[in-house]
Amino acid sequence: VISNDIPVAALCTLSFWLLWRVVKKPTLTRGLAAGVAIGLALLTKISALPLLPIALVAFAWLWQRQQEKRVVWLVTAVTLLSALLIAGWWFGRAWYLYGTPFGLTAHDQAPWAFSETFQRDGLGQQWLDVFESFWASIGWSPTQFHDNVYWLLLGLVLLALVGLGKELWQGWRNPNLVTNLRQNPQPLFLFLFLFMLGATALALEAWMRRVSAPFGRLLFPALAPIIILLWLGWRAIHPYLAHLLLLIVAVLAILAPIHIIWPAYHPQQLPAAAFAQTETLNWQFGDMAQLLRVTPQQSSAQANSTLPVEVCWRTLARAQSDYLVFIHLVGPDNAVIAHRDTIPGLGTYPTTAWQPDTYFCDRIEVRLWDNIPQTLVYNIEVGLIDVGREARLPIYDQAGNPMSNAFAGQVKVAAAAEAAISLPPRQSTTPAIDVLRVDTPLTWSINTTQAITVAWGVYEDIAIDYQVFAHLIDSQSGELITQSDGAPFAGWYNTSWWSGGTVVVEKRPFPIPDTAPPGTYTLIVGLYNLQTGERLVEKQAAVITLQR
Repeated sequence: VISNDIPVAALCTLSFWLLWRVVKKPTLTRGLAAGVAIGLALLTKISALPLLPIALVAFAWLWQRQQEKRVVWLVTAVTLLSALLIAGWWFGRAWYLYGTPFGLTAHDQAPWAFSETFQRDGLGQQWLDVFESFWASIGWSPTQFHDNVYWLLLGLVLLALVGLGKELWQGWRNPNLVTNLRQNPQPLFLFLFLFMLGATALALEAWMRRVSAPFGRLLFPALAPIIILLWLGWRAIHPYLAHLLLLIVAVLAILAPIHIIWPAYHPQQLPAAAFAQTETLNWQFGDMAQLLRVTPQQSSAQANSTLPVEVCWRTLARAQSDYLVFIHLVGPDNAVIAHRDTIPGLGTYPTTAWQPDTYFCDRIEVRLWDNIPQTLVYNIEVGLIDVGREARLPIYDQAGNPMSNAFAGQVKVAAAAEAAISLPPRQSTTPAIDVLRVDTPLTWSINTTQAITVAWGVYEDIAIDYQVFAHLIDSQSGELITQSDGAPFAGWYNTSWWSGGTVVVEKRPFPIPDTAPPGTYTLIVGLYNLQTGERLVEKQAAVITLQR
């Protein structure tokens, strides 16, 4: 994929270096070179626009310092005119054709644009994605370092900020501050670096309010200022610290291709003995492969995150055409909440290159969508699809029986935003799961389906899948009038998946049969063990009036 982010980073860096040369010794040749670099940067990407005010500030500083004002004016004119000649026509053309010099409104029609503000992820989450992808995040479903590496990098950035704060404070207290600002270009360029970083970050924030683009590469116009500011901050704490921390960053850069890129693009081939001691699926896809194992690398994940899934195969024959491996996360009513179609080995091990009787495991990163409706346990479906015919390979179980779907695993996916209910302190008599609250209308009509919303307080993890019961009881006789029992969330989020220390909110249907007699009854809600009938918890939730 060709990207303009690397060229704009190089051209912005070149522009800063050439502006430094102009400030040190203004000549027409140096001014022309700086103007050409700025013009090319603007032509490459509009995020280089802060270079124009930066150049003006640099020339204003030079004008107050330089004795020969005419030289400064000429160099300024040559720099700005050369930049205008190279890039100005492009902005003029866009203005003429589309009514805007920047063409931003065209992106509002793109699939990744936001039609409503609420569609955007949280501010903190998006900037966390920007930070991680600035350092190392490979691909659309990103392959990354371990989270601890990003915490280390965040610590290094904060350390640099402390050093920069120290440097700025010492400079502010310097009695010769004004003289230094007038005569020394280093404080000037420190300010220009900060301006470039701030302007680029603000532009990215404005951009992320229009489209989904939390990509660190969009900070690359300020790449040189970022590197120099980090170096200056570390050096302000201790000169040797800067060398040490740069060495750490360099080591991470060297490890990235080895540690995260190579494994992602090269499936691990294994001996058959590696699967001899473990239970395998042995589901056969056509006459081409057996699916041995599907293992999500984490038991739960958040919306708008990446779920790594390990898929292990035994090849039976080389395919005559290329097949895609697909992974779908499927919920109620066969709704797909995330999917990934990919060539094995991220394109490096296509099915046409498979050798018979080879065992290998492929790690596939699945990007979870941000609009997942609710927290549930979703099925992981795996399959092979012919690219040309868009037809799935038929699937057979171990006994040779055809299968309609290959649901090979499960994973809990938490929705991005759900109603937050605090978990009250646990008392000595409180069970592992308690009924915190039940919301429902107090008047129900016979022969309708009512809704009850139950807030379950989960105090500890449990291994049993309890059933929910909701009973209408005649409080005088104790007679059961009607009931609605079953697995929570219709079996899509059983209690063994609930996490201790959380509150789970379930909206359940309660059908009222036509035979139910009108009257006033007590609604009792709780959990029971389907195998033993033992009740874990029960509470009187409300007094309900049944009417026709």
